[in-house]
Amino acid sequence: MKKKIFGFAMALMLITLVGCSSDETVASYKGGTIKESDLYADMKEDYGETALQNLVIVNVLEKNYSDAATTKKVNAKYKAIAKQYGGTESFESTLSYYGYSSGDAYKQVIKQNMLLEAAVRDRLKITDKMYKTKWKNSIDFSIITVADADTANGLITKLKSGEKFSDLAEKNSTDSLASSGGEVGWYDTS
Repeated sequence: MKKKIFGFAMALMLITLVGCSSDETVASYKGGTIKESDLYADMKEDYGETALQNLVIVNVLEKNYSDAATTKKVNAKYKAIAKQYGGTESFESTLSYYGYSSGDAYKQVIKQNMLLEAAVRDRLKITDKMYKTKWKNSIDFSIITVADADTANGLITKLKSGEKFSDLAEKNSTDSLASSGGEVGWYDTS
């Protein structure tokens, strides 16, 4: 009797699984179609190992460093980046150009970076000696690019009167660094 019930349950489960699995057409063209299963098989072959590794890494990092990449923190970082591009609409247009399907897709990248940064910070202990050795010959470099000397002299006057460099760079610089307040980054002078 138990064998019959087990056999019936297995048959019912198999019928249910077969009935639930669909192989919908995801694209059609003159002369053929591409089924969901074909697309999945191709993607799995081309990207499967990398995608699996990424999922494992993200899951491990989320388990250990979830406080570092909360939704609130990710959204704040996203808004700060979008502001540099002139707002959310302009930024999402830029994201689309670079192949992101949406702002949410880029938020996943931000989250992964925040998790990875937290893990590195947790595991890498930088001593004062290491810091001093690395940075003793480095400067934080920012620029404002303008077309003529009169404009440059006017900006120097404004800086001497106490205006913020980054504000002046955003308003007056003619290069691509204007949106980041002229920030170039650290430069090793040695």
